[in-house]
Amino acid sequence: MTQAFAQFGDTASYTLAPGGAFEGAWSTWTLGSNALVAGNDAFYLNAATDKQSVSIAPGTSVTSPAFCVDATNPFLRLVTKKATKGSIKVEALYVDDMGAAKTQNLGSVIQGGTNANGDYTNWAPSPVLKFGTALPIAKFASGTMKCSCG
Repeated sequence: MTQAFAQFGDTASYTLAPGGAFEGAWSTWTLGSNALVAGNDAFYLNAATDKQSVSIAPGTSVTSPAFCVDATNPFLRLVTKKATKGSIKVEALYVDDMGAAKTQNLGSVIQGGTNANGDYTNWAPSPVLKFGTALPIAKFASGTMKCSCG
């Protein structure tokens, strides 16, 4: 765990989602028709040597591999940029204690133009997205994260 967003005033500790740097082990994400592109966040939140990011086309999504979420990791953040208006919707996909597949909206990152969360025409951090209040953490073992571009 690192304080990856400390330079933005957020001193909470975060763990990189599996393959979330899109370097090396990126194939663990389900990209669909989306692709890896050259370029990385300008803040080097993972490593200064990272050279790629994922491009999500409008109307499509990418999905992470399964990872654990519990009360000690209640938050999610990402960095993003987009030259046109739109949003990235972030959802948690999980199986409840009865074995039913569930989807929970964790929030959206509004892009294009300046807003309270940043100017997403350039790389900017997302607001804090809360797992802890959105998911039944006491019964939650693991799931995936889905990001959709709209």
